[in-house]
Amino acid sequence: NIRANTGFNFNWLEGSWKGKTEEGNSVDTWRKVGDVFYGEGYLIQQSDTVFMERMKLVNKGSEWFYVLQLDPYSISSSYQFESFDSERMIFVNKQMKFPAMVVLLRTENGGFSTQLLTNKTIELSPMQLDFLTKRNVLLVDKAVRNLVKM
Repeated sequence: NIRANTGFNFNWLEGSWKGKTEEGNSVDTWRKVGDVFYGEGYLIQQSDTVFMERMKLVNKGSEWFYVLQLDPYSISSSYQFESFDSERMIFVNKQMKFPAMVVLLRTENGGFSTQLLTNKTIELSPMQLDFLTKRNVLLVDKAVRNLVKM
């Protein structure tokens, strides 16, 4: 496990990112306030914001957590930082069926991908399915959102 004092940081995440989905333009905006990184995600159709979700990276003691909104009623879950390499940061919550793991993957084009993974086939309520498919591509075992810096 990575500790907060190792010098590893998430500063590269700050700023605005965008990607295309079948439903419109997906935009993530990340800002750092103190030791917390706050993320807001939007789906924009033409010039209207039709969907919003919130994420954050927070340091608690010596551990980092990725907090993810999982449905439109703002219920969220925390994922503990497990490991990293030069391209990916992995967060896990073994209590969750989906996602059990959140991966922030830096891509070659200067962008990044948020991947929500499970060890099984994704099983979601209709409400969660609708929520996830607004800004993500849903595959059998993961949901993926690819973004590039604006």
